[in-house]
Amino acid sequence: MTNTTYETTDKGLSPIQLAKEATPWWFETIQSYDGLEIAPVGEYEDKDGSKFCERVDDPQEAHFWSVYGHLPEGGVECLEDFATEQEAIAFSKQLLSIYNVLHKHGLVYG
Repeated sequence: MTNTTYETTDKGLSPIQLAKEATPWWFETIQSYDGLEIAPVGEYEDKDGSKFCERVDDPQEAHFWSVYGHLPEGGVECLEDFATEQEAIAFSKQLLSIYNVLHKHGLVYG
């Protein structure tokens, strides 16, 4: 039996902890989605100065593009945001090529 020890980094984290920090939050839940959606999103400011984001109908008004995981029971969760529509499409196609579970609804433009 070998005794494996891991050194910690200057942040005090082991390599395993660092890997978990570098992993996107949705990686562990990707199997719970049955499709992906891409939508243009605008960023706005309330009267009190707080910022909020919402989908926009006109892609020309988009400040960025979001990729959402579609939930089987309905609704979506935002997975990632991208500066351009092309980046969002490329990311979505990559996920679709890896995770067959996403093929039920495939890729939808919101």
